[in-house]
Amino acid sequence: MTYPAANANATRPLQAGGTLPEEVTVRTVDGEELDLRQVVLGRPVVLVFYRGGWCPYCNTHLKELAGIRHQLAELGVGLVALSPDTPGKLAEALEGEQALSYKLLSDSGHKAMTAFGVAFTVDPATDKQLRDFGVDLADWSGRSERVLPVPSVFVVDQSGTIRFAHAEPDYTTRLSGEDLLQAARDTVTA
Repeated sequence: MTYPAANANATRPLQAGGTLPEEVTVRTVDGEELDLRQVVLGRPVVLVFYRGGWCPYCNTHLKELAGIRHQLAELGVGLVALSPDTPGKLAEALEGEQALSYKLLSDSGHKAMTAFGVAFTVDPATDKQLRDFGVDLADWSGRSERVLPVPSVFVVDQSGTIRFAHAEPDYTTRLSGEDLLQAARDTVTA
């Protein structure tokens, strides 16, 4: 399949049992390039792909996940959220009113979301709707392509094996914090 997919329903996310993609570069809030494997390998990690800091559904979900961060840490599980936002936009999220206390990474080059099979191209009608709401995807991502991830959660063990995968094309539906905690527990005890 060619990525990004034509729409959210056409994505083909990686599944449990798969492995962490190699040579996927993301950026920190400081703009430093980082291989995603550096972030993940060595300990279990929850990877959350979200549409961007402009999305109220994403912000609600990220806030819920912040509420379980300590429980994940007690299990020895890290929490990392990736979006197509530029490092500057991520920095604003860390400083803002809804400041988050876990790692945010920029995937504005769409490499991670493409490698995980959750990237799709935003159609012109949706792009217009977003612009009508004051959301310019090019401004948020720093790129002219209009690409978003299907909101998704992957739990990856310390060896890079995906132990849990959840992707939902309906951006209004998100995995609950409790279900994520259970997936993390299952990964640690496997």
